[in-house]
Amino acid sequence: MDIIAIILSRTSNVSVGLLLTGMNGVIVLISGAFFDWNIALYTLLSIYLTGKMIDTLHTDHIKLTMQIVTTKGESIRKELLDSVYRGITITEGYGGYTQETKHILMMVVTRYETMQIKKIVRKYDKNAFINIFETIEVDGQFAKN
Repeated sequence: MDIIAIILSRTSNVSVGLLLTGMNGVIVLISGAFFDWNIALYTLLSIYLTGKMIDTLHTDHIKLTMQIVTTKGESIRKELLDSVYRGITITEGYGGYTQETKHILMMVVTRYETMQIKKIVRKYDKNAFINIFETIEVDGQFAKN
């Protein structure tokens, strides 16, 4: 189950601990229906605590840097500042292929914020280019939620 949870976590934005808790919980509930409910409930509690611990240790430290290349920089900037508590650095770029002036928005976020940010960007610019890469270290102000 651990391997399946890790693979699913990489293809979706769901944490490994939550996936493990859900998958193992279903198995324990089915077992509880056939065997003893007391043991099943204690096992569910153990699975829940293990999942929480995995999420705390495994993903809390992972930060990602998002670079968004768009022609709708100002609209995206305003909504991001209103809805996501993160700083944004904006530079101007020039598209090598399109030869258009573009805005490049860069921000460091947690893994859990990426889906919300992508939805905001796609709301204003369906053709925006979003580059997401893992950040090794953040030195300076980074609010930890």
